[in-house]
Amino acid sequence: GDYLVRRGRINDAIDILETCRELNIVSYGVELLLGRLYFKKQNYRKAARAFEKAAQVNRIYDEPLFYWAVSATFQGLEGEPSRVIQLLAERFPSSPLLPAAKAVRAYYHSDFATAVELLDGVKDSPSLPAFCHIVRGAALMMLDRFDEASAALDKAAAVDPIADGILTDRAVLLIRSGKAAKASSLLDEARRYEDLHELWMARAYLLISAGRLDDAESLLKEKLRENGKLYYAAYLMGVLLSRRMDALKKKLAAEDEKTVEEKLRPLADSAVEYLRACTTYGKDFFAGYYLLGRFFFLRGEYAQALAQFEKAARLAPKNLSVQVFVGHCYLALSRWSEAKRTFEAVLQQQEKNSHVLDCLGYIEATTGDISAAQKYFEAALAVNRNDAYARAQLKRLKELKKMMKGG
Repeated sequence: GDYLVRRGRINDAIDILETCRELNIVSYGVELLLGRLYFKKQNYRKAARAFEKAAQVNRIYDEPLFYWAVSATFQGLEGEPSRVIQLLAERFPSSPLLPAAKAVRAYYHSDFATAVELLDGVKDSPSLPAFCHIVRGAALMMLDRFDEASAALDKAAAVDPIADGILTDRAVLLIRSGKAAKASSLLDEARRYEDLHELWMARAYLLISAGRLDDAESLLKEKLRENGKLYYAAYLMGVLLSRRMDALKKKLAAEDEKTVEEKLRPLADSAVEYLRACTTYGKDFFAGYYLLGRFFFLRGEYAQALAQFEKAARLAPKNLSVQVFVGHCYLALSRWSEAKRTFEAVLQQQEKNSHVLDCLGYIEATTGDISAAQKYFEAALAVNRNDAYARAQLKRLKELKKMMKGG
């Protein structure tokens, strides 16, 4: 089995190791390797069971418990990851894999800052697997800390040059840093590792970023035909259709608003269907709910949008852009007090946000508190002198006050 893995024959290796099981060969090595292979193939249910058996057969190693917790996390389970992490804490209280397991859980729930903080404490541990450095690199990338992300991936490569995720994250990092040509070269070189399940994700992302939408669509639809539950492929189809809509808007710039809306509607409907599938099969995938909420918002379906943004907010409570969209949904639904509370909460964390100050000014003006509205618009202008909306509203409110005095 190990020989076949080294030859890149993953499926054959799994067959051999499953045969060992059928022959009642109870082995730590068999279960550990099977767990790793199922993990590589994204079959987290079978991976979790293999790592669980490995942990039962041999209680002196922390690795099976760590990957059992991670596999349970990636299944979207609630109780099992916490239970296994607690078991890891009891058996190996000083293991670097304990904060690492908690970090993976934080990353899965889109709390990237916490994931980085937890992994920073153990990043120099010589026993830390490449996977942990990859997670740290991915979290840093999501925080736009590209240089640190690159260094984290270098550490991962030093541990295991072809570990699952390194090639994908390196490619995505290059794309997000504006180095698409280098990303393309990297993925071309990586074709010999085609068994690594993530390569198609990075290739699709690269094609979308390069504007090769037809090629990206063909690749993603092929993957969805193979497995309709690939929620990330459905998400990327939503991203792709969003790009198509942007291109069509530019093309129809001279058309009237109704014509543009009619021509965009089929693309938007298709995107919504893909994103519904994404959130069905990726129940804890923050980006799916966020993008689906934005599509509903753009279509004027504010109650639907609010439901999606609230789900996204539960997964990433510290994400201010989600909170701002929640506030806008409340505004659109004329739920003034809830909108006010939401924007005030954002303002507590980000005092110099002129857009949020404008929204609070609008709420106060709409609900009749002219003085409070003026204060918010003045604060917005103090933050951003070029805030045309705040300037126009202040002028309107001053005129309104004069009229009221005259009356």
